[in-house]
Amino acid sequence: MNIRTILHSELDCHLKPDLDLIKQGISEIFETGKIKDHGAIAEMLSKVEEATTLINKEKSLASKLKTASNEEKQQIKQEKDITTDKADVALEDALTLLMKVGGKDAYHYDYDNPFNMVVAGLMGSTCYMKEDFKALQEKRIRNILTISNVVLNNGHHSTFGHSHVTLEISQIPKALAMILNNEKECAVSEKSARYTVMDQIEPKELELYEKWKDIFTREITQKYGDSQPFFDEKGVRATKLAQENARYMISAFTPTNMVYTTSFRQLNYLAHWLKNELNNPNSNKFYAGVKTEMSEFIAFVKANNLYLENLEDHKDRKLSLFGPGVLGETLSSETYTLNYNTSIACLAQAHRHRTIGYRINEFRFNNEPSQFFLPPLLKNLGDQDLINQWFEDIRSVEETIPQGKLVNVVENGETKNFLLKALERECSEAQWEVMDLTRRYSQKFSDALKEEIAQGTEKANSLDGLDKEDAINSIESIKQMQTKFEKLSNGARCTAGYKCLRPCGFKDGITLERDI
Repeated sequence: MNIRTILHSELDCHLKPDLDLIKQGISEIFETGKIKDHGAIAEMLSKVEEATTLINKEKSLASKLKTASNEEKQQIKQEKDITTDKADVALEDALTLLMKVGGKDAYHYDYDNPFNMVVAGLMGSTCYMKEDFKALQEKRIRNILTISNVVLNNGHHSTFGHSHVTLEISQIPKALAMILNNEKECAVSEKSARYTVMDQIEPKELELYEKWKDIFTREITQKYGDSQPFFDEKGVRATKLAQENARYMISAFTPTNMVYTTSFRQLNYLAHWLKNELNNPNSNKFYAGVKTEMSEFIAFVKANNLYLENLEDHKDRKLSLFGPGVLGETLSSETYTLNYNTSIACLAQAHRHRTIGYRINEFRFNNEPSQFFLPPLLKNLGDQDLINQWFEDIRSVEETIPQGKLVNVVENGETKNFLLKALERECSEAQWEVMDLTRRYSQKFSDALKEEIAQGTEKANSLDGLDKEDAINSIESIKQMQTKFEKLSNGARCTAGYKCLRPCGFKDGITLERDI
């Protein structure tokens, strides 16, 4: 697995020079040999030495000031202020000479711990600032770093969440991608198993993938032909849908590529959570299968100076993809909890909706015999021999945890966010399984909200005055939501008020009766 930083936030402020950063710049120009003015080197090094001496003296005086008597404090403070001013002048001179020796780019921040400590210090300073933002950004770096260390060690980690980094991760197992995606604080772009051919596959899985890709292509073409405009005469759409269904045969550990953006704080939390899982002797088979890549992720964060030992979650959280099951489902107009079986591939699709919580029931994952998803196209063909082949083939790679393996999932969140998911997934373009699952729950939501409306109306009738008006207003809001769910249980989103920018013209898709 390879990881590379390809994009990051820039520190866009006029900060006063930092001694450590100046030293870093000097080290880099000597290492690269990109020296533009050899004559200024001695003067630059002299100014750095002077600044170092003055800053050390400033620290010593600050320490003395803490324990000094009242009579001594005024004199020590005056000496410290003079020393600070001299240090600032020396730093400015050193910086000017550095850019003369190495060029304008010789003084710069990399996206690493020093950069993020400065960002966190600036953000932390905002919480206590007496001045405006311009004055804040002109604070001395050493003052800013003092604040960043305070917020780091007292758990005020939100200040480390302002800076974001984008990672390009190649050859990441799909399972690890799902683990990262389930933590939510991220933006992700990932290689599509529908629009691209999956080629980094083990020989046995590749054989099954190619076999079923051909079978699905044949059966899709035979059933739908070149139905315009959704299916085309060249068979491109049929091929893409065939790829999507054939991928049920390949392992959850199949390598993929992704671009992953998250905050510096979350990157550290992830590294700590992955580290904790590495130390777990009772990891389930899903986590255990990617421990090598977990180690590589942590190693990358540390090697690129992005890991802070104290920047860890203190709320006893851990990786969230697996957890306990639930005793039942609850559906209301405000919040909901669902419990269903779905394929690993379908769960990966659902991860796109980051406002919703998902977890795999770990007890069932560890103890239940494996069951597998049967694509509706095969089921509806009525060809028992083909169905038997499907289950025989997918069971032959059971140990690899194929993406067609069914897992028991707990989903929870705000009902308004499920409605948003329905308005996205109930569409001809959506993967069949996530579309069908969303449609079925739209019907359940519709029924549950009807009952909630009836109960609310009965309660409203017993009230009077403002309380009654408030209850009636709330019931009206639930009615509007119920109407949308009812429409979504009977047809695609384009029949429920969603304005489609690219109408598909696919009848079976619009009625939600498609089987591909």
